[in-house]
Parts: sequence; structure tokens; C-alpha cells
Amino acid sequence: MLIFRRSIAIVLAVLGTISLTLGSMTRVAYAAVFDTETYVQTVTEVVKLSSLRNEVSQFVTDSLVEGAQLDSPTVTNLLRRANIDPVKFRDDVREVIANSVNSFMQSKQFISIWSNTNRVAHEQLMALLTSDSAATTDFSIDARELVTAMATSLTDPKGVISKFLPLKNFVPENQAFEFKLIDATSVQDLREGLDAASKIRWALIVGSVLLFAAAWLTFGRSRGATRMLAIAVACAGVLTLIAKSTGSSAVKNAVDVDAKAAAEAIYSVVAGPLTSYGVAMLVMGIAGMAATFYRGSKATDQASGNL
Repeated sequence: MLIFRRSIAIVLAVLGTISLTLGSMTRVAYAAVFDTETYVQTVTEVVKLSSLRNEVSQFVTDSLVEGAQLDSPTVTNLLRRANIDPVKFRDDVREVIANSVNSFMQSKQFISIWSNTNRVAHEQLMALLTSDSAATTDFSIDARELVTAMATSLTDPKGVISKFLPLKNFVPENQAFEFKLIDATSVQDLREGLDAASKIRWALIVGSVLLFAAAWLTFGRSRGATRMLAIAVACAGVLTLIAKSTGSSAVKNAVDVDAKAAAEAIYSVVAGPLTSYGVAMLVMGIAGMAATFYRGSKATDQASGNL
């Protein structure tokens, strides 16, 4: 009967180990999408490396060119009087703006504004996801601060623009600039995912605690039971570290060369906490095992002394 009970206890401990490992991984996946600071850190790293940088650059350049109203009759007439082709001038202006924008995107100011802009947007998104109102419109980032900062930093070393138009004309006054982040359908999907992910992560963590408790009680509430749980927690830590390492290798092998740097940057941010979780569980498990052996040796010494 004792062997049967302890076999059941070991099975429960193994299930608790798996549940704890999955709970840690689910917590990390949840934070990647729904935790504001993790999201901001991720998009900040990605914009330094990936095609997202090109999208942002193109968006700002288009916004500044359109905002300057280079096709207006006033500007067109001025250019024609100077024997300048308005189409060529527009292309030249676009090149100058693009160069300035790309230069600005290398600065710390851009990273700061980009991070703050995404932080505000994500907080608004989370408010939308947790509300009862229907998601009927696309979710966009308010990029006014970003566009304004880039417009203010425009440089025209060859005088392509400034000899016809003051650079201050490119600084927006009342325009709204929205950089589309998520379409309406995806917002609704995220809302459903938020609810499911929240329930799953808590279910796994609570389930692991209940499984460990059941294993401890079934084993017999002895030092051996405590040692078994310590080993289980340590194993969960090892499995978590292995999962992170395996995921890193999978990212490197599954992503094409052009996207590899961005994918690795995203994974390093998203999966970073797995290292902390894994090490913490490993240390807790080892400490628990050491404590049981210490108590055992102390009890043995006391018994020897009594003899």
C-alpha cells in the first residue's frame, strides 16, 4: 500500500513539474503581448534592427511631404516661375526628408519618443481590450510627437528646399498622424486571447501548487515528501532553461537571414524572464533538497548522542 501511495505521489509531482514549467512559459508569452513594459522593450529593440524601421521612416517621410502641400497652386506657380519641374522638386524634397528622417532615427531622441509613443498606445490598447465596447476600428499609434520631432530636426545642407520654402513649413500644426498598429479584427482576436491566456496561466500555476500539495500529502508528509517536491521544483527549473535554449535554437534555424536579427532580438526580450524563472526554481529546489539532508544528518547526530 505504501509503495502504491508513493508511486501516485511521484506521478502527481511529475505532473506538478510539467504544470509549473508550462505556467512559467505561459506567463512569459502573456507578458510579451499584454504587459506594457515588455511590449515597449520589444518594439524598441525591433525598430533598431528590422523592416519596422523602414516602415516608420516611410510613414514619417510621406507624412511630411504630404503635410507640406507641395502640390498646392502657390508652390507650383513659384517653382514654374523659377523654371523648376514641380515633380522633380517633390522627388528632391522627398530625398532630403528621407535622409534627415533616417539620420534622426539613429538618435537617442527617436528611441525615447518611440518608446513613449508605444507605451501610451499599448496602455490605450489594454484599456480597449479589457472594456466591453466593440472593436470596430483599426487601432493606431498617435505619431504626432514623432512626426513633429523629425520635422523640427530637418536639415537641408544643399539648400534644395530652403531656397524655395522655409523648413518650418514642414512642422505640422494641427494635423493628426496615425500609424496603424492592429486592424479591428485582430483587436477582437486579442481581446479573446487576453481572456484565455489570463485563465490558462493562472490555472497552470494554481494547478502545479495543488498537484504538489496532493503529492506531499499522498507521499506521507515526511522529509522524503519534502525532498521529492524540492527535486520536482529543481526539475521544473531545468526544464524551463532547456525550453528557453531550445526556443532560441528554433528561432535561429526557422527564420530567414533577413529577419534573423529582429527575430532573435524579439526572442531575447520575450524569453528573457525564463532564465530568471528557471534559475529561481533551480535554486529553490537545491535549497530544499539541502535542507532535508541537513535535517536528516542533524536528526542522526542527535540520535547518536542519545545513545
